[in-house]
Amino acid sequence: MRTKTSLRFLLLLALYSCNDIPQHITTGLEGNPLPAIDLLLPDSITHINTKDASKGTPTVLMYVDPDCRFCRAQLTELKSKISQLHNIQFYIFTETSIARTRRLEKSLPINGFRNLYLGIDTQNTFVSMFNPPGYPYTAVYRVDRKLHAVFLGQTDLTRIEKAATD
Repeated sequence: MRTKTSLRFLLLLALYSCNDIPQHITTGLEGNPLPAIDLLLPDSITHINTKDASKGTPTVLMYVDPDCRFCRAQLTELKSKISQLHNIQFYIFTETSIARTRRLEKSLPINGFRNLYLGIDTQNTFVSMFNPPGYPYTAVYRVDRKLHAVFLGQTDLTRIEKAATD
């Protein structure tokens, strides 16, 4: 009986943690400044930091899991529309291994765009700050570098763009 309950809980947790039902979340962190997150790029040599994001440009931090199908769908949509979103800086990151991040990058080549980076949050700064309950988890910072909105789940890019620019 205990095993069935545990299995049900794990199934519900798995379904909840990676989803396509976008939810606007109030975190209590709204208005906080853009955090300095060190990201290791898939080449395992290059480091970038979100504090170096272009000034005067909205910034989107997107926490993903390489095996989450909704994360992959979100990234596929982002890649297809990235030229339309040239005025927003995107940092996509995981906390997984280099190998898993490289597999994600190879299956969905998203590096190489001027306003889009994929990397690993090596110090788990984002998770420590937001404690995200699932994937994809998107934090939107406006031009003033203050947190404006957070979304959980696959979110239409027009909602993200509107949160970043309105």
